[in-house]
Amino acid sequence: MLVNSCTGCHNNSVSSGGINLSGYNNVLATVQLQRNGIPVIMGSVKRLQGYTAMPPSYTLNECNVAILQHWIDQGANNN
Repeated sequence: MLVNSCTGCHNNSVSSGGINLSGYNNVLATVQLQRNGIPVIMGSVKRLQGYTAMPPSYTLNECNVAILQHWIDQGANNN
């Protein structure tokens, strides 16, 4: 999901907003960025007020958002 929806703009060559989502270590670092106890990546993909909506041109489907949230809730393991 991240490769298809995010790494076009958030990768080793282009890290829009200072976010690189290429590879597990970069994704984990991004997941650990939090504001008010919410991972910034989740605030962005859920399009919460006060977060930059990501991806900017469309909304991820609810299933993909739930999968990402579940992965984070389970400890964001390298799997």
